[in-house]
Amino acid sequence: MTEVFDLNQSSWNYSALVPDLLRTSQLPLPPPTADNTLPRTKRVLAYAQDRHPAAYWQKRLGDMDYEVEDKLDTPRFNRELWKGMMGNKPYPQSGSGKNLREDRRALLAVYDIP
Repeated sequence: MTEVFDLNQSSWNYSALVPDLLRTSQLPLPPPTADNTLPRTKRVLAYAQDRHPAAYWQKRLGDMDYEVEDKLDTPRFNRELWKGMMGNKPYPQSGSGKNLREDRRALLAVYDIP
């Protein structure tokens, strides 16, 4: 994915949104600002606290290769992340096939995403 970014191009910028959950870590993150912080909606706050201690995630995901982008066992990572965040709720088996590119504003509003 890193190939899509041209660092020599002067006509673009990018501001990453930092989830509240990451702010509980020891990662070297920028100070919170309106541009890099998610709005405090009910949905955002529901996921602002980790559901498990670090030892849980280390046991479930600690043996994966995080050294180089795209070297992750993505299917396994996604399933473990789902299980850790969603508990016993069934993992989605496949997408709906619905075109989600149209009327994005209305779609995101349904999920309280700006």
